This record gives sequence, C-alpha cells and structure tokens, in this order.
Amino acid sequence: MDDHAESGAEQLLAAPDAIMEPVVEGNLRDFLESGGEPQVAIQLLSDGYCGYAPTASLFWQLCEDAGVARAELDELVWAHLRARIGAAFSAKRADIVLDAGEIPGWVEELLQLPQGRTLVSALAVEHPSSMLLVFASRRIVELVALERNGTGVEIYDRLADFARALAQLAHAALVATDEAEALAQLDELCGDSEACYVYALVLLASLGREHPGFLRLLEGLDR
Repeated sequence: MDDHAESGAEQLLAAPDAIMEPVVEGNLRDFLESGGEPQVAIQLLSDGYCGYAPTASLFWQLCEDAGVARAELDELVWAHLRARIGAAFSAKRADIVLDAGEIPGWVEELLQLPQGRTLVSALAVEHPSSMLLVFASRRIVELVALERNGTGVEIYDRLADFARALAQLAHAALVATDEAEALAQLDELCGDSEACYVYALVLLASLGREHPGFLRLLEGLDR
C-alpha cells in the first residue's frame, strides 16, 4: 500500500463538499487503488458534506422571489466565481485532470457559456503554462469559428491560417529576421476573434520563457 498516495487521496475526499466535485470519482478510485478502505471513503465524504450547492440554490430562489433580476444574479455569481477561481487557480493542480487521458465533460460545458470563455481566457493569460488552459483556449477558437461560419471546412481553414501566421512569427523570432509582415497578418486574424488573440498571447508567453524573441513578439501583438 502506498501511504503517501492514500494520504493525498484521503485529503481530497475529506475536503468540504468533496462529493459534489466533478473529479470525485477519480479521487475515490485513487484512494481505493492505493489501499484505502471503502468504509473510510464513505465516512470521509459523509463528514465533509456541507451542502453548499443546495444552500446556493435556496439563496438563488429567495433572491428571485424578492424580485432580483436574473441577469443581476448571473453577474453576481460569475463575479464571485471569477474572484475565487482567480485567487486559487494552480496550473499544476488543474492539469491533473488530463492524467486520465481525456478532457472532462465539464470543460466543454463551461466553454459553451460566454462567461466560461471569459473566465478561461483571463486564466490563460495569467497561467500560460497550463496545458488544460491551452486546450481550452484552442477549443474556444474552434467554437467561435463554428458559431460564426457554421462549417468545419471554414473553421479549419481559419485555424490553419492562424497556425501559419504563428509559425512565421516563430521563425522570424528564432532567426532574428524582420517579423513585421507576419505580425501584421496575425494582428488581422486576431482582430476578428478575441479567442484567437488570447490563444496567441498564451503561446507567445509560454515560448518566451525559452527564447526572448517571442517576448518581443508578444509586446508587439499586445499593442
């Protein structure tokens, strides 16, 4: 039995409202595979239940009954979520969800919402090393293109243009040539899509840690 693995999984199961988390099944599986007892897992999840979700639902209903507009409630909730997630987000911990070899379904659900895309885009700028956010940023680009164009061919043609512009910028940075033309092309592509713009910022910031030329390009694009 791996005591360290069990201890880590036990802490996750003992967290407040751990049973409500989307990753609870994975955490439970890790706990059991590391030698944890099913009875202990049940006790941990039971003891940690706080009922935040039903309490929030009740608060929402009371606000609606009091005449608070739905849009105002939406913004109140999302503002709170952005602040909490922004303060607590860790790229290393977030990328753990990729260990299963597939993207969790809740990521796609989040990206269907305008507020979710805004949240991901803001996090991607602050945490360019997160592979989960890199995937999510790319998925936003695909979703926006699909909503605007409606056909897969046009979507991937646009993404191909975007990728070519990034490749030209990368080559210019590495060989120290004039990147003005490539930067202008990328500016044009990003001008039509906030998602493309954020995705470019994430990639250039990440590459800039390895080669300073990319940071110069990042400054040019940011302007």
